[in-house]
Amino acid sequence: MKIAFIIDKTQTLPTILKVLKLSLRKGHDCTLYCCFTKEDLGSASDYLTQELIEKIKWVYDSDRNLLVKALGRERNNYDAVFGINFFNSSLNPIYKNSRVTNYSFEYCWNEIYNQVESFESEGTIFSNTEYSKKAIIGLSGYKKVISLGSPWFEFLSENKAEPKRKIVFMAPHNSFYQHKRGLHEDVKNILKSVRSYCDTNETELWLKTRSKYSNVEKQYVNFDNIVSDRLACSNIDTYKDSCLVINFCSSAVNELAYLEVPYLIIGPEIQRGLHTNRRCSMGIQKLHNQYYSGNIIDNTHCASLSLENNFGFNLVTSKIDMLINSTKDWSNFQINFFDKNHIGSSDRILRYVENEVAKSKPSDFNK
Repeated sequence: MKIAFIIDKTQTLPTILKVLKLSLRKGHDCTLYCCFTKEDLGSASDYLTQELIEKIKWVYDSDRNLLVKALGRERNNYDAVFGINFFNSSLNPIYKNSRVTNYSFEYCWNEIYNQVESFESEGTIFSNTEYSKKAIIGLSGYKKVISLGSPWFEFLSENKAEPKRKIVFMAPHNSFYQHKRGLHEDVKNILKSVRSYCDTNETELWLKTRSKYSNVEKQYVNFDNIVSDRLACSNIDTYKDSCLVINFCSSAVNELAYLEVPYLIIGPEIQRGLHTNRRCSMGIQKLHNQYYSGNIIDNTHCASLSLENNFGFNLVTSKIDMLINSTKDWSNFQINFFDKNHIGSSDRILRYVENEVAKSKPSDFNK
């Protein structure tokens, strides 16, 4: 079977990595369309192995639109296409048609944020969870959404590590700074509290930056390490051996849940109020209710810190201590909020696609 994979920058690779590796192992002819080169694979090189990497046909362009055009010209040569960001308008030439062998993996809740109504396609979305499946169908009306488990979560489960004395602080998205006046000062004060805690407890403090933004946070305190997302899986490598990750309602909570790293969410009330005049606000509310408030905030695996009220050193450090030192039951936490049934999902999905391709063109299958 000839398969095309189309993604974006390095941080999107883990979404398809497990299925890509399995496809190569099964002898399928795989072409990867992406906005990075083999030199940017980082630790993904070890996961794939050099032998499998050499089997990948690599199509690179820094411009995603040109990648889409390149795949469009060659689409008839592939039995199936795997991608991400199903509803993104720049990918309409791939997904907005009657081909039944176009498939998209849910990526970082983008299908919930960016859903559109009356999307004309015969492609299939593989959701990460049953909750996402219901949310995507409910918000968009698009019915061809299947939940067979998440290869992304399966990959993460294989990459857990023993925690070190290391706390990772994730820089906020620019939308948070734009929404809340004075957030820079709040971030500075939180970082000073965390830095003081780390110094007292012989713990390193790392900053996970956002490559698209100015990352002013690096000026506020001394960090032991500053990590970007240039290399594939660099974010996962940064999180997996941490004792705690602090974030501003990031979709990285998916990764942290399966890397089994506790996390502190800051400013959930800001996330809830983002983009209220845009269509994506409906998805924002659903994600807020499921992942940034309510029962998931158990103060064992996950805690939150509101910026609406006064907070200081004692409140910040008490939450850090609580999350690091509490006894965890990650298995139940995952089942309750992120579903079970992810192990073996890459195999289930690939078998599903193989069967669909065989039905669509039986005479050509396996050539």
